[in-house]
Amino acid sequence: MGVRAGRASGYNRSQSMTLINPPIPSSRPGPQPKRWSGQEYDRLVELGAFDQQRVELINGEVVEMSPMGQKHGLAILLAQYTLMRICPAEAFTVKPQIPFKLNAKSRPEPDVAVYRGNLRQTEDFGLKPLLAIEVADSSLEYDREVKLPAYASQLIPEIWIINLIDDQIEIYRDPHAISGDAFAYSPAIIVKRVDALATLIAPETPIPAIDLLP
Repeated sequence: MGVRAGRASGYNRSQSMTLINPPIPSSRPGPQPKRWSGQEYDRLVELGAFDQQRVELINGEVVEMSPMGQKHGLAILLAQYTLMRICPAEAFTVKPQIPFKLNAKSRPEPDVAVYRGNLRQTEDFGLKPLLAIEVADSSLEYDREVKLPAYASQLIPEIWIINLIDDQIEIYRDPHAISGDAFAYSPAIIVKRVDALATLIAPETPIPAIDLLP
């Protein structure tokens, strides 16, 4: 029969208590999440394993992306058409939501990316973008803490996060090693709605932030 809680139990902190020792760690590893290689992921995509799903491979993990809201979709279109206006088609290609081979374990799908070369010259899946743009609302923390270091590790020159939560654009540049295999960008340049910005691709062409923020 169990002891009822409260004063009637007569419990006090001086009574002896039985301590349960924590289990001794086993030498056998416990269940581990499956880490996918880029080749495995590519094969699954070819087989239609992710049909009707918005997913991407980041650091060996298949990540399901949040459903896209109207504001998110508008931000993608604004960025796409703005960059198409300032990046000549014979020299650059602007791609919306097209995955690329970042490394052996990542196939990110930036909302917008700009590549050097015309459309035919950028068919190489392993070609890295000069600029990658992520539109972020619910994904803001993930984009900053997971995708940014992944991009930095492959020295993608410039990342923009169109931050729908704070109504601003965050520009990340200067990817560099910080310790061991860890990489990062220099602190963000914050651009508000009333400001203007420029990409490293066309540094002499200012872009009003309002052209990018829905």
